[in-house]
Amino acid sequence: MAKLGDSIVNLLYSLVKSKLVGRPDGAKVPDTLLAEAFRQAGLRKYVSARQDAHSLGDAAEALIAYSWLKDHFEIKATAEKLTASIPREKIINRKTEKEVSIQIFTSLLQDLFERIVKKI
Repeated sequence: MAKLGDSIVNLLYSLVKSKLVGRPDGAKVPDTLLAEAFRQAGLRKYVSARQDAHSLGDAAEALIAYSWLKDHFEIKATAEKLTASIPREKIINRKTEKEVSIQIFTSLLQDLFERIVKKI
């Protein structure tokens, strides 16, 4: 699931960043960023204690892939929603880009986790 999730995450972020900067951008989201979003989303407690940033990033990617496969979100609609929530100037500056990226993935992970829990 994490491999599929990695592709979905990178596609989502590439779509958002391309729209905001006005040109195609093949952005890749590092595991450390996803790991931080996973922690901030309050999901750390659901994985074993001895997990590094790579493993937490994989867990975030797996959650995203599972959610997509179960039709909890659509890539295009999610990319549009994320694009609308980010000021253009925040994505151009490297420091603020990282902070904003963590925020949007934190929000996405929280939303997807809630959707999955409600279905159970």
